[in-house]
Amino acid sequence: MQGHGQFPQQTEPLPGVPVSVAVLICLALAVLSTAVPAAAQPAWVKPYTQGVAAFNAGNCEAAIPFFNEALAIDAETSPKKEADANDYRAYFPQNYLGRLLFPDGGSDQGEGVPEEGRS
Repeated sequence: MQGHGQFPQQTEPLPGVPVSVAVLICLALAVLSTAVPAAAQPAWVKPYTQGVAAFNAGNCEAAIPFFNEALAIDAETSPKKEADANDYRAYFPQNYLGRLLFPDGGSDQGEGVPEEGRS
């Protein structure tokens, strides 16, 4: 029976495993868990996100180089592209570029299109 102010007797955390070994295992697991980096985002995510932010803020001149950079990194567009673990985004940088470079949707007269390319 324990008296007032006495601590209970220490027991081994795992039967047959000394306390010092259990502490070392816990420390090793703690170190390993901090050493494993989180999954890195694909390289296109940052410039694309910056381009969308600039576009939404109305800063067209700033958005264009971001979308060009994203396209140079990854030209494969997708309505559901993996940006990070459990994070998928629509990825259409060329659509943003088209809207930025041709805000009126282009000309019906075919200006800027070679003669043989006009309908």
